[in-house]
Amino acid sequence: ERQAAREASSRSRLLFWMYYDVVCFIICLTLTGICAFLGPNTSEGRVTREGWNHWRFEAALYMIKCLYGLLSLPFIVLKLPVVSALLTHTKPTGYMRTGQCVPFKGDPAECDDNPASSHHTAPDNA
Repeated sequence: ERQAAREASSRSRLLFWMYYDVVCFIICLTLTGICAFLGPNTSEGRVTREGWNHWRFEAALYMIKCLYGLLSLPFIVLKLPVVSALLTHTKPTGYMRTGQCVPFKGDPAECDDNPASSHHTAPDNA
């Protein structure tokens, strides 16, 4: 019963972050739409191909990308080991060569892309 309550509370905390990201994305998408609608117009009021390549339009899109990056800064908190453990309640795992999922034995920071590395798999006698 306590486990179910913990999972429900962590799920609601993760949903908050998901909703935050969706709202930030919608804000940036709306700003992009406004720039696309207002930006590429010529003096006659028509949208032309040259308008899309105008430096002001490209600068506005760049600023929107920067805004989305700044709005993503709160997610840095989730990278902290303590906060991550509180939200997900997970433990690091690894796979044996036979495919069994076992507790991870090793430092995840030392892993590399070499499949022969002993850090990618738990020992076969585990």
